Amino acid sequence: MAKSYHILNGEALHSQLTSVLPEPMFAFNECLIEGPVSEMSSDEFFKSRLGYLAREYGDEVFRRYAELNDNLSGLSLLTAGESLYLWFEEDLFCQTNFWFVAYYLIHIEAPCTVFWVKPRSLSRYGFGGYAPSELAALYAEAVPIDIEKITPLWIAYAGGDFELLRRNALELGTISEHVVPAIDALIESKPKSGVGRPLATMIDILKMRPEQSFAEAFNAFQEREPIYGYGDVQVKRLFDEAKADLG
Repeated sequence: MAKSYHILNGEALHSQLTSVLPEPMFAFNECLIEGPVSEMSSDEFFKSRLGYLAREYGDEVFRRYAELNDNLSGLSLLTAGESLYLWFEEDLFCQTNFWFVAYYLIHIEAPCTVFWVKPRSLSRYGFGGYAPSELAALYAEAVPIDIEKITPLWIAYAGGDFELLRRNALELGTISEHVVPAIDALIESKPKSGVGRPLATMIDILKMRPEQSFAEAFNAFQEREPIYGYGDVQVKRLFDEAKADLG
């Protein structure tokens, strides 16, 4: 019987799935929403990423990045007839990883069949609330994807052409509706003039209660803007910038 493999969006999901899947699993959750990105043609891509992340997040990132690279290298062992399941949510953080992994699979000419396991529409930005039985149901509903149609998303994203990115996403057929909202959120975060959507949201949150703590502002931002998938580091930057703007 052909084997199946799973790429997860984080270690938390790995813990949730241990009782559900006996098959090989590993996490890929690089922070591709920030720092240098490009079409991957050599190790220079990874070196530039590692340099940026080390400066931003400290020396611990070297160990973490080595794990990510080892996981990617393992994909070269996939063979024809095997299946690969990509467990990525619909927020922007997850989507950029999704696009990159698809691009990487084309880059290494992986012969496997690829599926996307995604949360249902009512909780599209998080696997965290699912019980093991519900995760098993999502697995059973996995959507087969043509990674050759996903890779143009990474190419457009890496090239900074977000309008092309959106046009490419609209050509994905039935999964377009699950991808385009994150791209729209990306475009709104980088306007040609004025304040981007994430910062505008944080400014509005602080205007409502200027005395609130970062933890409170973080929770409010996540409730209003789950589509970005930002972690505490990204939201803290918004918090500090909004504080400065508001004086």
